[in-house]
Amino acid sequence: MTNQKFTWLSSLSQWLVILFLAWCATITLYTVVFGNARSRAEQEKLLPPAEYDYHYEGILFVHRAPMDKMDCNPKRLACAKVWQDKPICSIWIASDDDLKRYGYDYDIVLRHELGHCNGWRH
Repeated sequence: MTNQKFTWLSSLSQWLVILFLAWCATITLYTVVFGNARSRAEQEKLLPPAEYDYHYEGILFVHRAPMDKMDCNPKRLACAKVWQDKPICSIWIASDDDLKRYGYDYDIVLRHELGHCNGWRH
């Protein structure tokens, strides 16, 4: 009888280990697939006020690069530079890989930077 009890406990512990490993694999897969995706509502908090949230009327340059190669603070996902004497705005946005790593959508980041081109300060 003691051997049967031990076998039953051994079988149960094996199933618990299998379930735990399956749970770990699911969490890991979810993290890899979805990264640090932020909710749309959370990202929309980054949008400029309505009076700055429109297409830029001047000459617009949009550059894409890895964060460490961008022409702005390397710890930022994006930046905008506006010429004071000309209607020119240059936007730098991190690569899709960098945006995904930090959980941001390109469209939201672009609208944020366009707001700066249109005079928004924060």
